[in-house]
Amino acid sequence: MARARRSVLLRLLLLGTVLVGTGALGLALLGTGQAGAEAGIGVQRRTAYLSPSGVFRFRPKTTQRAASRNPEWPGAWVVLNRWGFRGPEGGPGGPKVLLLGDSYVFGNGLKDAETLDRRLEPLLRRRAPTASVLNLGVPGYNLESSLILAREMVDRHRPAAAVVTFLEEDDLAAFDISARLSFDLAHPRWSALLERAGLDPYLLERRFLSRRLGRERLEDVLRRRVLEPGLQRRTRLIFYLRGRKFLAVFSALGLEAVADSEPRPCEPLCFIPGDGHPTAELVILWAEKLAALLGPGLSGSGPR
Repeated sequence: MARARRSVLLRLLLLGTVLVGTGALGLALLGTGQAGAEAGIGVQRRTAYLSPSGVFRFRPKTTQRAASRNPEWPGAWVVLNRWGFRGPEGGPGGPKVLLLGDSYVFGNGLKDAETLDRRLEPLLRRRAPTASVLNLGVPGYNLESSLILAREMVDRHRPAAAVVTFLEEDDLAAFDISARLSFDLAHPRWSALLERAGLDPYLLERRFLSRRLGRERLEDVLRRRVLEPGLQRRTRLIFYLRGRKFLAVFSALGLEAVADSEPRPCEPLCFIPGDGHPTAELVILWAEKLAALLGPGLSGSGPR
């Protein structure tokens, strides 16, 4: 059923794209360069693949640019680890915490020492000296891709906890980077045509459709990817919401969720100007909040 809905959505997006007809209008809708920066086209096609579960994955040991669109926050070139993620792989012993999400978790615009996993780990080690935090963020992911990856990584690492970030403006879009790569591989000519026209179905769907289907789509994803497979019973699963709009949905389903607090002490520079990714100052605040939430449960714990 989900594949059928996605197929229909892709056809509608393609039809709408053809009707638009010109790259100039597409650029006006999306913003110059935004498609390449957010949807992961270009170099990522050569260094990425679709996993057996159907989600976008970087190839291990490849080099990726964790960049923002603001030249004053250039980010860094990073060499991914043997699992295809940013940051250390984690030690064989001690409790592990998994961080899952999109470019906010990956750390676009941040140096290696500034990412959420690097800020959180030393705080957790005050209570659990052998604790490790794994950065499993993938730029362009929506909530469903993050949860598909979470199921695989929870089975592999048996963590003490897994934190999944959620931003309603991005993470409810059905056409995320995984769907984009799947479309590229299945329809290379259409993909090349859309790219030359300056149009990107990933951004069109996210901007014009996802917000209208918010609550219904969120409940569907949580039931299919969390409740039905019992993901919340395999580890302590925490949703970190970057906004309070859908907090009641998680609570109604019996899922642990916490919302980012506002106003933030780092204002007005909590987010990179002209880009929207969090600054190092905001990441520190998130790490402190997560440490207070996770720390007591890690004392004396280990892999499940």
